[in-house]
Order: sequence, then structure tokens, then C-alpha cells
Amino acid sequence: MAKINQETQGGWVEETEVFNVELNANERAAFRSSPEAFLKDLLEREGRKVNGIAIDARLLEGDGEDDFACPRTPKLLHIAGGLLNSNYAYICPTPI
Repeated sequence: MAKINQETQGGWVEETEVFNVELNANERAAFRSSPEAFLKDLLEREGRKVNGIAIDARLLEGDGEDDFACPRTPKLLHIAGGLLNSNYAYICPTPI
């Protein structure tokens, strides 16, 4: 059976930042055609270092160029500091 074990050694994540990312229809189409490259380019143009990007699969679905299959505004999470420094996750926050 699968198990989830919390990492007990410190230093993996020191700080997180949360961002809203506003994309127009053309930008959403560009994102869908190459999601990781699109976000990496966007972040690097903003002067940010990118060590890794994880993307919620629901943000790759939706109605053409107009919308994401996400009930809320997508969020970009940034791990700032620690062993996972400069890793990002573009997620669809799901209501609890």
C-alpha cells in the first residue's frame, strides 16, 4: 500500500510565495502548446531563476483558448529558499 512520509530533515523549503498569473486567450494558447517552456520564459523575463516547474494537469484542459478547466483562478507557487529553491508549481486551487 502506498505511504506518504513527511520529510524529517529540515531545509527543503524555507519560504513560499504565491502569485496570480493573468493570461489572455493568445497566451493561454501558447501556454497549452508548450506549458513548461512558456512559464520558464515568462519567469526568466521577470528576472527569476527557474530550477523546475510542475503544472497541474487541469490547466492543460478546458474549452479551447478561452478557459482553463479550473473552478478558481490558477496560482503560481514559488519555493524561495532551501533545497528546493526556485522551483515553481502552477496549480488549480480546489475548494475544500
